[in-house]
Amino acid sequence: MTSLTRSHPGRRRRGLLKALNAACLANRSAGASSSPTSTMHRITAITLALLFSIAGCDSTLQRSSGASDARQSRFDGIAPIFGADAVPGAEMRGVAYYDDRGVTIFGSGLIARRNRILFSLSNGRVPRSMRVVWRANPKPVWGKNGGIEYEGPIIGDYTIPVAERIPDEVLNDIRAKGGALRLKFRLKPDGVMLGWDIERRAPIGDVSIHEMPGGDFLETRF
Repeated sequence: MTSLTRSHPGRRRRGLLKALNAACLANRSAGASSSPTSTMHRITAITLALLFSIAGCDSTLQRSSGASDARQSRFDGIAPIFGADAVPGAEMRGVAYYDDRGVTIFGSGLIARRNRILFSLSNGRVPRSMRVVWRANPKPVWGKNGGIEYEGPIIGDYTIPVAERIPDEVLNDIRAKGGALRLKFRLKPDGVMLGWDIERRAPIGDVSIHEMPGGDFLETRF
């Protein structure tokens, strides 16, 4: 992703297209006063440069996609538990959580500290990113794909990275000792915080313990 931002392949491609178009216009307007062979050489050179630029851009995108897939494969066999709450005093209404594919994974009429929510998904996928939206005076409606959704003016809309922030050490510990990865999303008026930990059964008693907390907050009581 960083290499694409630095090289600006789309901007370079647009520049070459403009240059090619300018050369063609110059060829038509010059007529007999200029050498057709010279102009055609310029057009050929620009065309070849454009083709090489497109090929290089495609190759860079393929490498970026392959690296992203490799990083995502770190979570194979690990099904996360999701948690949702808000900072003290904040209340978000008409809240919807979307993963990096735009799929709604959770919605709630109210997210606040007093009604912390834990849930899991059947697909057991750690999202690359999470987008969270909340609204003013939300109106519940029946969604196109079933389930309750919300309408109303959006007053909070934030997207944060998720998968790339989870350390390998946490995943390795889960595979070695068992347990579940918890991903906790804490809403605040100006954004979304991400925390994580490992949930395991305590050696004695029917209770859970939480280890290796990390992220924007380290609170394990959730």
